[in-house]
Amino acid sequence: MVKAVIDIGSSSLKCSIARLEQGKITILDDLNLVTKLGAELAVSGNIGTASMDRNIQALREIQASCARHQVEEVLCVGAETLRKAGDAAIFQDRVHNELGWELRILSSDEEARLSFQASASMAPDDALALVIDSGGGSTEFTFGTGGKIREKHSLPLGAMVLTSRFIHSDPASPDDRAELKRHIGAALQAAFPAPEQAFAIACGGSATSLASVSLALPAFDALRIHGLQLAESEIARQVELYASLDNAARQDIIGLRKDRADIILAGAVLLQEILRHFNLAEVTVSTYGLRHALLV
Repeated sequence: MVKAVIDIGSSSLKCSIARLEQGKITILDDLNLVTKLGAELAVSGNIGTASMDRNIQALREIQASCARHQVEEVLCVGAETLRKAGDAAIFQDRVHNELGWELRILSSDEEARLSFQASASMAPDDALALVIDSGGGSTEFTFGTGGKIREKHSLPLGAMVLTSRFIHSDPASPDDRAELKRHIGAALQAAFPAPEQAFAIACGGSATSLASVSLALPAFDALRIHGLQLAESEIARQVELYASLDNAARQDIIGLRKDRADIILAGAVLLQEILRHFNLAEVTVSTYGLRHALLV
């Protein structure tokens, strides 16, 4: 049986198409489109017509891929932007009426649990695992040991929302960067006043983009990125690189998708501040996301 899971995030739309046969899952296609559903959320509190149109068009492309692979069942889910947007129900209705899919909005607890299930196995069995799933609108922090969740937190820290709120010039000014760091640091301190040592795993577009740039990959390669250990020093190098360039110049960086160039600085600073707060020298990158857990 061929099934597909679509994850509509604040920044990107991801779809995994897989064949399920006798308990074995074979990925046939893994699509990632930067559609920025939550681009207007911080300003208006809504998705807005233009963003809806952009995402519906991308979903039509996904639907065509599903048809080519003869997908028999589609599960479509959304998270942070759809939890918060005042017009989320309108978008849900459009997905149903124009594509025939029911769009389920995950709670923050469900989102964290699924992300943890997808990536926690990368940690040693006896280690406290911390899965950091950072999207465009929020970041989920999930702690657990031996595959069992101990606690989870969702913070409104995402690359797109942080860019919209704190990056006011291109390139970003020193004052913009300083205020961004202060905001992230204060949020982390309030949520985790006594951070524990943990084996950290980072997933989401910012982490995988940093990994791709560190390897100077001409095209995204999930097999090479998955499991890469990203050192704090490498993240710091990339933060300085992105801060020194304007958006047009960042689009020429090898390994970085052009459609992520405008939000990559905030995403990199966020990961840098997370490592600093938890006193981590490195983080292991995962290309798995909640859609992989939902396939299982």
